[in-house]
Amino acid sequence: MYHHIKDLSSNERKILTSQSISTIGDFMALPALLIIAYERGEQFVSLLLIIYFLPRFFQPIFGIIADKYDLKKIILSSELLRGLIFIVLFLYPSDYPIYLWLAIAGINSMLGSIFDPARLKLMTEVSDDFPSFNSIFNFFYSAGGLLSIAISIWCEANYETEVIFLLNAATFFISFIVLAPMKIELIEPSYVKFDIKSIATGLKYFRPGSRLSVLLILMIFIDFYTGVFYEKFPSKSIEIGFSEYGPYIFSALICLGNSMGAVLINTASKKPALSYSFMTALIVSVFIFFSQSNWFLSFFFCTVFFIGQMIFIGVSEVFIEQDVPHSSRGRVFAINESLPIAALMIGSWCSNIFSSNQLFIATISMLVISLSMMMWRKHQQEQKPV
Repeated sequence: MYHHIKDLSSNERKILTSQSISTIGDFMALPALLIIAYERGEQFVSLLLIIYFLPRFFQPIFGIIADKYDLKKIILSSELLRGLIFIVLFLYPSDYPIYLWLAIAGINSMLGSIFDPARLKLMTEVSDDFPSFNSIFNFFYSAGGLLSIAISIWCEANYETEVIFLLNAATFFISFIVLAPMKIELIEPSYVKFDIKSIATGLKYFRPGSRLSVLLILMIFIDFYTGVFYEKFPSKSIEIGFSEYGPYIFSALICLGNSMGAVLINTASKKPALSYSFMTALIVSVFIFFSQSNWFLSFFFCTVFFIGQMIFIGVSEVFIEQDVPHSSRGRVFAINESLPIAALMIGSWCSNIFSSNQLFIATISMLVISLSMMMWRKHQQEQKPV
């Protein structure tokens, strides 16, 4: 990876630097929002999560923006506006209506949903070796999350929670400053409309049997269990004796696993069997996590799960860059992100309804379906004439 880092272009370095900084704020923001929502009333926590993730359901529509308008302007506008929003959240009086505060947080989430497809599409345009750049980017993005956890703990211990909003605003402004001088050779934006037909254009790349559709379905399964982990980890941390630090430990394991998985993205994109083998490791990790109370095994297999998660995310992004023309990438990236997020929310909901045994049965079903799809995909490739 070090060799590839040295070879990054000026634009790639600007994107990597800006997002490595802003991700520190991103990882701090949601826990801080949840803490403040909880202080206003426990019922507002669920409402905040709905508002926070709801824009992701509309991401296929937001993906049209990335295909229709200037990418640099979209990205810079999003960074600047999100910085201003967190200034507002920092200054928001505690005795003002909570619903207005939630609406402001929702606008921030919407801007993030617009930003992500544009950022991914821009990365494919400025890079001559997107698989390597994507691997490096996701490594530093996840590593930034580890740093953000340390900063969050320090802020919580020494300052009011709202200070995190001020720090987050600063990361967005720094990102804006780093990205603003970036010079890119503009590709003429596509002429697309905000309608169902435009969204369908993005969906056609996920036709049955395509490698994008196989990876998308696998990521839906993976993020379903990510939602289960989100809900179950707090109680699991109590069970294994880490109740006070459970949320921070879980966030750290996500970032650690994703960082390690990012290193393997480039290799896995060239050797699909490697990423497919991790599907089995993911299922095994879920089994072991829920079936025993040893803290080391719980943490280890939780990390394994998130290693696999990042591999699938990164490989899917690489395949989109390879299989989808420039004119449609914004929509395809958006669809590729929105459906797994929906599965995450469903997994979180199911974990509160179904027992561990029922989730185990679902896991077995998931493994059978996933492996069957992989074998079908492999068979299709073998049947193609040389």
